[in-house]
Amino acid sequence: MIHDLSFERFPEHYPSLFRRWIRWATRLSTRRATLLLALSESTRQDLIDLYGVDGNRVEVAYPGIAVPDGPSRDREPVILYVGDFSPRKRVPLLIEAYRRYRGAAGTERVCELELIGGGGPDEARVSALAAATEGVRLLGRVDDGTLDDRYRRATLLVYPSLYEGFGLPIVEALGRGTPVLAARNSSLPEAGGEAAHYTDAETADELAEDLLRLLTDRAALLEDEDSRRAQARAFDPTTAADRVAELITRAIGTRR
Repeated sequence: MIHDLSFERFPEHYPSLFRRWIRWATRLSTRRATLLLALSESTRQDLIDLYGVDGNRVEVAYPGIAVPDGPSRDREPVILYVGDFSPRKRVPLLIEAYRRYRGAAGTERVCELELIGGGGPDEARVSALAAATEGVRLLGRVDDGTLDDRYRRATLLVYPSLYEGFGLPIVEALGRGTPVLAARNSSLPEAGGEAAHYTDAETADELAEDLLRLLTDRAALLEDEDSRRAQARAFDPTTAADRVAELITRAIGTRR
């Protein structure tokens, strides 16, 4: 199972010793394995393009993500980010974009920004920026109940990552009926489908404009919750498990 090749796409974001080890281990595995499972079509294509793997040896096996029952709660004026603070996640860019959005939107019904997660090389920088920016709350790592509650109450999840093997928070948010704004790259459109909004922003100004565009009419943004939940249900855990089991069984039979 190959989750992603982020260490090939963004090698500068990884320590050199780890980078050398993971490249060696992944290349060895791709040569030896009877079957390669990619977490997304994006990762499958990376294996073909970067490692020259025969596409017939790679199958896409999306993760299984349970969609909880129950209605969304009263929506709060909150923009939510969930994840770690690795450089490719672009959380400092999000905070700067939020500062510019806040300045342009004015104080009436302006959204706050909540950051859930931690770890990664940008953690200290994110903490400093959050402390220095009005309206930003750094919640750190939270338990499952708190995470579920914040998903259900947020007005918008923003996921500006440069590259992902899949993009789990996108599906988790959609499964709670929460609108999503994600970067249009790598596997993220696979996770969000037509239910998510996408951005090609490369600068804080561009991302701030996207925030203003979506959040000016929050009632319209929150419409069609059923479509968002339906996209998340496409990643049903039982279906995902059955597919992996079937692929493994087929690979064993082929090898015999």
